[in-house]
Amino acid sequence: IGSWKCGTHIYYCKDVASKGICAQQLNGGDSMIPVADCSDFDGLVLGEKCPVQGEEEARGLSNFVWYNADGVPVNKVDGD
Repeated sequence: IGSWKCGTHIYYCKDVASKGICAQQLNGGDSMIPVADCSDFDGLVLGEKCPVQGEEEARGLSNFVWYNADGVPVNKVDGD
């Protein structure tokens, strides 16, 4: 379970939505976008292009958060 920030968009697995996105990942004006297949984001490293179309893809991955099975954030990897 995870959430990934590309540009001003945060992409998240549907299981995260019920518990909330990690507050440390949010900035004012970020867009929240659910991801149908979270495995598309598996293995991404900071700065790598995100598996989405458009301007946000070009910006690359700036941070991501892993959540435990209860939806609690347990690890944030940050390049911001």
